[in-house]
Amino acid sequence: MTNKRKRGHPARAVPAEKRLFYLSKPLSSEVDVLLMDPLTGKIRYGAWSQLIEQLLREWVDRQRVENRLLDNLDGAAHDGSINSTSVEPNAKP
Repeated sequence: MTNKRKRGHPARAVPAEKRLFYLSKPLSSEVDVLLMDPLTGKIRYGAWSQLIEQLLREWVDRQRVENRLLDNLDGAAHDGSINSTSVEPNAKP
């Protein structure tokens, strides 16, 4: 019996989904240059996916925070703790 090793990359802990999208050529080229390994002149396998996933994760996290803030403000407005007459922008002390 031989112990055959699977080829390729190890299985992902979280399943991935393929997406297709278009970028402007100048932006795509600039990102390619920034992702390029200076020693090999090549982009490391998965670098684009890693970058996109990182940027999207940061964006999703910001959206969650902003939505919580809006929900909190909306809830406060409905329970009477914040109303349009409670703050006068040009009021003098």
